[in-house]
Amino acid sequence: AYCDLHIYKIGTKYKALMRRSLSEGWKTNVGESDIQEVPVQDKYKVWIDEVSALFGGLLLCSLEAVVDIAGKEYIIEVNDCAMGLLGDGQDEDRKNMADVVLKEMETHCKPPSVPPPKPPPPVSNAGSRPDSSLSNAESVGKDKTDTSETGSIKRDDTKVKENLKKDEDPKPKKPKEESKRDRSEEKARKEARRQEKEAKRETEGKKAEEEE
Repeated sequence: AYCDLHIYKIGTKYKALMRRSLSEGWKTNVGESDIQEVPVQDKYKVWIDEVSALFGGLLLCSLEAVVDIAGKEYIIEVNDCAMGLLGDGQDEDRKNMADVVLKEMETHCKPPSVPPPKPPPPVSNAGSRPDSSLSNAESVGKDKTDTSETGSIKRDDTKVKENLKKDEDPKPKKPKEESKRDRSEEKARKEARRQEKEAKRETEGKKAEEEE
């Protein structure tokens, strides 16, 4: 082979390199070689654009071709972004590739947009004026409600106190006269039982004497 060609497409930029062997061998990629940047011919653009379109519109791609002594080109390999860079402009090529990648990421990798919060609904000021009829009506109604609630609370407190008193005094106290009468009756009953016992003992004693 006379030389080989390396054609690059980086975004919208095109680049072509020619590599020639400095040895007598026919392999241009073995041993010492001379790499030169050559003008990008129209047919080179057509070739690399076809490669890009063939795989869905690649922004980073390359192809390699072999040129014989007669000057005829033979395409032997195509690559996507995994391309081998050659020559003195490799640093610039890497920068251009990074710029293409960043631009695509900013276009297609945007974070989801969050809708702004909805403003709160407007508040009507019709009833907020102190002199309005609606405001006066609301205040009167509120006073009536407070009064009725206060009265019901007081009544409930009175009922609770009465119930507590009933629970504290489950048995009503007897009057003093009844308690005195009860004590005298109890004393009389005890005296009667005592007399019965004495009479019984006397009767038993008499029976015993008669039997003797």
